[in-house]
Amino acid sequence: MLGLSTNEVRTHSAFLCELLNPKGKHGYKDVFLKLFLELQKEKYKENEEFINRFSDLDTSYSTVSPESYIGLINDDETEGGRIDILIKDNKYNTIIIENKIYAWDQPYQLVRYNNAYPRAPIFYLTLNVSKPSSNSKGQLVEGKDYVCISYKEDIKDWLEKCKEKAVNHAILRETLTQYINLIKYLTGQTINDSMTKEIVEKIAKSAENIDSTFIVAASLNPLLFHLLSVFKIQIHEIAKDLNLVVGDDDIRFEKREAFGAVFLHPEGWNNFRIGFCFEKDGSNGFFYGICHKELKPGTQEDIKRIQTAMKEKPDEDVDCKYEKWQWFKFFEDPYRNWENWNNPIPWREIANGEMKKKIEERVKDILNKTQGKDWF
Repeated sequence: MLGLSTNEVRTHSAFLCELLNPKGKHGYKDVFLKLFLELQKEKYKENEEFINRFSDLDTSYSTVSPESYIGLINDDETEGGRIDILIKDNKYNTIIIENKIYAWDQPYQLVRYNNAYPRAPIFYLTLNVSKPSSNSKGQLVEGKDYVCISYKEDIKDWLEKCKEKAVNHAILRETLTQYINLIKYLTGQTINDSMTKEIVEKIAKSAENIDSTFIVAASLNPLLFHLLSVFKIQIHEIAKDLNLVVGDDDIRFEKREAFGAVFLHPEGWNNFRIGFCFEKDGSNGFFYGICHKELKPGTQEDIKRIQTAMKEKPDEDVDCKYEKWQWFKFFEDPYRNWENWNNPIPWREIANGEMKKKIEERVKDILNKTQGKDWF
């Protein structure tokens, strides 16, 4: 009913658009859009200037558009692009939602949106309340021009309210329940409150349990550091087996937030690399692709050659001129285990060698399609 598909890169934007849309198939008109705005007004009631940006929106006559095109990106990157979710009423009042669950900031991205719609509030949406990069926001001010909201709190709380309204609509209610559970999974909230309470109470019953819990907690980071060292060894083994060069890699684990990338290439590749990257807190998932050795933007000619060789488009329809990776794909995983590195499954697959197999398969596929030639 709401177009929910766990295999689509733009699943989340499509789902939110359909639910926010007064003309959506859910049949509840502007009820859900009103709920979203009411929650945000309450949350930011101290930021009067920001609230004023959307307080006049007529939800009854609003349209909600995904991937709204605002023109070609100009040379200084201050105009153009696509807005993830754009809400407009019949009086040109506008709201912008920038959904960062699957992508990273582009240069002057929020600046471009603000230039297109100077009066529009920007909701910068991430899994766990991340902030936009200074390069993206430019001189825009948080709390005035934009605010940071999260799936973990804002979207989950809003969906709970939507579910209350949909109490008599069984299919819609179940769809919302499933999506709420997906959000909890992606944001590390899979243990429910009652289970957490039960575990805590059992631990608290004895000093020995408390001591053991602290010992286990203290061993987590060393364990993950160890698994990352195993991962690096596996990458070097793949490179040796396929006669590849391993580039300068950046694989680390700090404050329980994973971030890193590793690059391989045949001897003859001078400018481009095969890369594998897992983003901070897993919010962007685990992806692989072809990028410039200096991680700088490519050209239309680059992307055309690469796409022709790979015989498929990248997962994001982004102009390669403004993208550091000229071609990339997210790891296919219907259970979304790779999107949240705060769950044990990716780490388990490093330990049992499954990740190594998956990476090797994808390296071989790229080498086969490009014929391993320095055609860049």
